[in-house]
Amino acid sequence: SAGMQNVQATNAASSATITFGTSVSSNATTLTKSAIQTSGISLYSISASRVYGSSGYAARFGSSSSVGSLKLTFSNTVIISAVSVYAKVYGSDSDCGLKVATSAHTAYSTQYVTSSSFVAYTFSNLDNNGGDASSTLTLANASAGDRFYVSKVVVTFGSASTPVPTDP
Repeated sequence: SAGMQNVQATNAASSATITFGTSVSSNATTLTKSAIQTSGISLYSISASRVYGSSGYAARFGSSSSVGSLKLTFSNTVIISAVSVYAKVYGSDSDCGLKVATSAHTAYSTQYVTSSSFVAYTFSNLDNNGGDASSTLTLANASAGDRFYVSKVVVTFGSASTPVPTDP
């Protein structure tokens, strides 16, 4: 049936892209869901705290005195094995820790954004090596005043390591 084909096509996708943009701005407009483009994954909602941006612009995380946090909630649960966050430092900020977590891997993993142009920072094993599904992905600053921009996030899907038998 067409329904089954759609399911197979979705599962066959090995990655998805969540795009903010590459233009940068210091405007303090809180990021909204409508400013985010997605391919291969559907966003149900977002929760942005001190994350700024608008359509076509990179998301800016944090202020000079506060950390920023962006929680993306997906329309369906997905097995996220890894994410590559394309980020660059804001201005002359340093020690810009980028934290990533999923609802399957709730402990944050941190990498330090050091580039002045957008490069990929890849976080792996977000499904706990076991094909654990996630409904959310959260990105945040590790510390206040250490800001960065994010242009896009590429999500690599994993597969369930142990198939669940359908017959008793």
